[in-house]
Amino acid sequence: MAPVSKAGPYQTPCDKKGGKASSPGETKTRKKPCNICGAMVGLKSFADHVKTHYLKGDKHGQPAVRRCKMCERADRECRVARDPRCKLIHTFRCARCLENRERCSFLDVIRHLGKSLPDVHPGLDMGDSLDDCETSAPSRESSQGRDALDAGRRED
Repeated sequence: MAPVSKAGPYQTPCDKKGGKASSPGETKTRKKPCNICGAMVGLKSFADHVKTHYLKGDKHGQPAVRRCKMCERADRECRVARDPRCKLIHTFRCARCLENRERCSFLDVIRHLGKSLPDVHPGLDMGDSLDDCETSAPSRESSQGRDALDAGRRED
């Protein structure tokens, strides 16, 4: 049986000239030029890099009404997909979390919903269903509104 290379299919243990790696365990990552900005991007993050370009444009992305926790903490703009199920984007993460390779809190909201994906991005939706997903206890305002509604029904 032939020895298995630890480098993997996208990394080579040798430099471009075919010599040995400069230090033990060092590998060179293959990169590909971006068609939009021309930057050399690693193959593992290439799809996320292209998605950030789409999300930063007005055609596929827009500023979130409600920012994710990472963008809120860093006080930065949070841009999300107009249609997160679009084949070009197909993500619920915001542009900054994709760009900085951070965990986006919108993923937690989506995982809480299970297999039924929403039509509207959670950062754009201002409905009560989103608030119910994040907190287990009902908010004060929503419970007071329900009590008033129930009282109005009893009077009729």
